[in-house]
Amino acid sequence: MREVRYLAIGVYYSDKKDRFISHLYEVKSVRILERSEISAEQAGKASFSII
Repeated sequence: MREVRYLAIGVYYSDKKDRFISHLYEVKSVRILERSEISAEQAGKASFSII
């Protein structure tokens, strides 16, 4: 975890088969938490992903 420097968000476009990086963020800090310590939204359970 100490080596993480960037977070890249990949998205699919409906007319293409490949993923593309739409956002790139610099990681400023990292904390390791138990899943029970984060919300459903942070865990990805609250999203309505179509992938």
